Amino acid sequence: DFILVVTSNGYLTGSLDIQKSWGKRNFIKRVEKYIAENRFGWNKSTANNKDVFWAWKYYRLPENCLRALIWSGVLEGAKTVLFWSYNPVAQADMKTTPAELIFKIAQKSKRLTGNSVYLTLAGRDGIENRELKEFAATAKELQPYKKLIMQMRKIEKSVLMTNKQKKFFNRSFSLHGIQGKAVVIHNANVGDWGAGSRYFFNENDDIKIDEQGNMTDYKPFTQPARVEFDLVNKQDQVFDFITGEQIPTIAGKGSVAINPGGGKIIFVGSGDEFRKISLR
Repeated sequence: DFILVVTSNGYLTGSLDIQKSWGKRNFIKRVEKYIAENRFGWNKSTANNKDVFWAWKYYRLPENCLRALIWSGVLEGAKTVLFWSYNPVAQADMKTTPAELIFKIAQKSKRLTGNSVYLTLAGRDGIENRELKEFAATAKELQPYKKLIMQMRKIEKSVLMTNKQKKFFNRSFSLHGIQGKAVVIHNANVGDWGAGSRYFFNENDDIKIDEQGNMTDYKPFTQPARVEFDLVNKQDQVFDFITGEQIPTIAGKGSVAINPGGGKIIFVGSGDEFRKISLR
């Protein structure tokens, strides 16, 4: 058992003078290029009539990603998810722009550079907080499974297979006193973005982050995916924990619909064993 502990910060870094702040010439040239092309969240703005060079060190989670983060924790056996924010923004700074906040921190510390949390799961005044809405929606999805999740114990080998190449993942769990397994199936497909939707970017990729920390060319998936699975034991039956209905299979093959970034927990075993389980 473990607690999945994550931070959801939009975190800023910046400087009032990049030439004096960052001495490596190659790095400075790259930053200047990013600013000129508005790439990778680098910006040049004005605060108190001074130029401020700033960037998103950690930008906002795109849509469906917070849901995927939570379900990936459930997939690995987490019983609790804890979001925390280091040094959240003071109420007095809630109305500041990123450039104004970097300028204020640099001035206060009497340095040319500044770093600060700008966005937390609690959000900022006047900025739509989709992450909190997504957190609440995902928590609602998981509520019917809460008693089941507390009973599940992760095992090494799964009782079914899904296509990892399509970003469909699964993990099997034992249940005390039950001959059968609970299986978490996770759809890690969240959306499309630039650079071929790669997980890691290179310095020539055209990735843009706007002033509010959003990846501008990200397009979230909105429709459920049909996730196919193949049972190891073709004789097993499959049941939906929420509806109580049997999920049809043919020669050990079946499928379930799962929302982008979401998940589903099913039972694999016999109908008699499934009916012994209560989620209430």
